[in-house]
Amino acid sequence: MLPIIVSQLVVLTLGTLHNRFLLGCIGISIAFWWHILVYLALAVIVVAPGGTGEVVRAQFIKRESSAPIPTTALLYFVERFLDTMSILRFTVIVDIISARILTASYSETTPKIYFVCAR
Repeated sequence: MLPIIVSQLVVLTLGTLHNRFLLGCIGISIAFWWHILVYLALAVIVVAPGGTGEVVRAQFIKRESSAPIPTTALLYFVERFLDTMSILRFTVIVDIISARILTASYSETTPKIYFVCAR
């Protein structure tokens, strides 16, 4: 049970820091504990259909910083772009590593197996 709690706290901390960084890039500064509340509000965003939960998050941020909702709602697209780039980067790394393992394990001395179809 303890590893699950610790991993969730790590995820919460990293998500909060990520959110704080992105908001700082567009000049919005709010308290750290408010970032934690905004990140926890992402649970509503996941459940809400069609991405309408992003407006809820933008409303949370507007309440604390008086930033316009369209500005903070556009962070959704930035986050999805960064998520996509992370997945692509991970995929390329796995492909490179697996290609090296496969080519290293294959040699000319490896016996060849032929399948014969009997009719």
